[in-house]
Amino acid sequence: MRRWGVAEYLGVGLAVLVAVMGLLVLAGVWILTQRDIALMSGATNWEVWDRALSLWAYAVLMGLLGVSVGLALWWWSRVGRPLLRLRDRFRRLLWEGIGTASPIDHAPSEAADIAQATDAVAQLLGFLDEVVRRERQGAPPTVADWPPILQQLALRLLNEINEARQTSALRESILRDGLTLLRAGQQSDSIEGYLSKVAPIFLRTIGAAMGAFYRVEGERLRRIYSYAYPADAPQTFMMGEGWIGQVAREGRALWLSTLPQGYLQALSGLGKAPPQAVAVLPVIAGNSIYGVWDIAAFTEWEPAQQAIAEALIPYFAVGYLLQEESHRQRSFTEARTALEVQVQTLRTESDQLKAYAATLLQKLQQSEQRLQDMQATLHQVEKQLTYAKNRWDTIVAHLQEAIVFFDATGRPRYLSPAVHRLLGYTNEELQVFFRPVDRADADAVRQYFQSLLSPTPDGAPQMLRFRYRHKNGQLLWLEAFGRNYLSYPGIEAILLILRDVTEEMEYEKQYRTRLKFQSLVENSPDIIFRIDREGHFLYVNPTIERYTGYSPSHYIRNTIYSVGFSLDEVRFWSEFIQKLFDTLVVQSAEIDFPSVYGMRKMAVRGIPEVGPEGEVETMVVLLQDITELRHVQEQLHMQNLRLEQARRTLEAQKRELE
Repeated sequence: MRRWGVAEYLGVGLAVLVAVMGLLVLAGVWILTQRDIALMSGATNWEVWDRALSLWAYAVLMGLLGVSVGLALWWWSRVGRPLLRLRDRFRRLLWEGIGTASPIDHAPSEAADIAQATDAVAQLLGFLDEVVRRERQGAPPTVADWPPILQQLALRLLNEINEARQTSALRESILRDGLTLLRAGQQSDSIEGYLSKVAPIFLRTIGAAMGAFYRVEGERLRRIYSYAYPADAPQTFMMGEGWIGQVAREGRALWLSTLPQGYLQALSGLGKAPPQAVAVLPVIAGNSIYGVWDIAAFTEWEPAQQAIAEALIPYFAVGYLLQEESHRQRSFTEARTALEVQVQTLRTESDQLKAYAATLLQKLQQSEQRLQDMQATLHQVEKQLTYAKNRWDTIVAHLQEAIVFFDATGRPRYLSPAVHRLLGYTNEELQVFFRPVDRADADAVRQYFQSLLSPTPDGAPQMLRFRYRHKNGQLLWLEAFGRNYLSYPGIEAILLILRDVTEEMEYEKQYRTRLKFQSLVENSPDIIFRIDREGHFLYVNPTIERYTGYSPSHYIRNTIYSVGFSLDEVRFWSEFIQKLFDTLVVQSAEIDFPSVYGMRKMAVRGIPEVGPEGEVETMVVLLQDITELRHVQEQLHMQNLRLEQARRTLEAQKRELE
């Protein structure tokens, strides 16, 4: 049912309005008539009746007027407007049949318009009369008898029908090829397989001779398929690089018929040939671009080919997405199968764990029985632990050296009682042990502790002398022997043995002044010699003959390189001399010294000799035999380690039993 227009609604409204006005007049007339009838109950004249009849007639006329206006508007909407539209169409038909352009775009003059319209109407009326006349005679007119205007209209109508048929066939072909692309996207196992199926169809349909597909991978486009494409063509493009990169960035197709010199040549079984036209087409689905087709043809692109290509690209994009979705579904199926296998494996492992739990429960019951047995021996172990601890405390309390165990961060874990006697601080005050170290030796102590964190290959203890501030303010000289036991089970600490060598350092200071006395030097039990920067022996006391069997004359005026030292001894003395002359401070070290009595442990002291003008040209070296001392210290050290390890083992056993 057709909806009413403005004219219908306007006509109905006016009719209703006039009808309402007529009803109001009729109501007024009825009221007046009733009043007049009441007044005429005793009257005999007819004036009132005449006036009432005139009012009734006026009301009827008003009602008829409203009905006529409504009918007129209804007729205009139903009949008048279609006639006007028919007139407009007929006029447009006349203009399209006679002229080459519409009257709206190119309006002729008014006189020509009237003449052409009159001529066309005359031809049409004459043709209609001829048609009627021949119909009556039984011989209808042929197409050749039609007026020129009708022949032109018929020819145009046939052309439009042919164009519509071609457009329909083209759409059916595009739809058929598009469905082929979609089916290939669902049936292919990979992107490459999909491209190998659909690319020949796509390129053949649009008349292309070669083509390549570049897939978008982030900010890069990589070629994953090519058809008759040169092997030396670029494999990748960046976004915005070249035609392919620009199309990928802008998302708009590029159709080119003029190609630059030296462009890529298409390959075939007969050889190579340069293309005449190139198209770069983006593959877009939704708001995302998935790749770019670079295709070429031997002829210029026709509008139909461009339309087919732009129509098939969406099908290709959807097929591409279907293939990716199919790949994801296959991956999901494989993952689900793997998960099912894992679930089955977990179930099997769960059964095994249940059996293992039953075994563990049985072992737990057995362990509880053993625990009860072990509790009986716990008191005996505690007694042994107490005895070992008392023995350790007794031994450590009588040692003159202070023993400190440090963790890897330098925080003390154990302080022997001798620490308080030696330094004057309590254990709580020494939680930051190296704070009272003299500033002049702070860097040396820090480097020394860092070297202890990396133990020497032979595991020998490392020695350092440094100054330490006593609690009473006195500055002490301490000699530290350290060793790394962080990797030793039961100890896991750095051991530091401290000895007060303040008097010894003072003695060394005084000893430098006593070197001037030759008799004292000559009779010294220690080996003493003076040496310069180049390693020349300037003086050697007779004690060296007692150790080496060579007289002092064997060394004087010779160097450390020519007196028969081994390579290790030469390396030690060269580094020792270099370090002393570089630092200009007293240097201390230990060396294994070969002698006629066998290998002896020697404490080496290097003292720089300052000249009258403050220069240092020579040094005095003192070698003191400490073999017996180190042997006793090593025995004591090993005994302490065994005691500490025993104590820790007992403590660990106690914690385990508890």
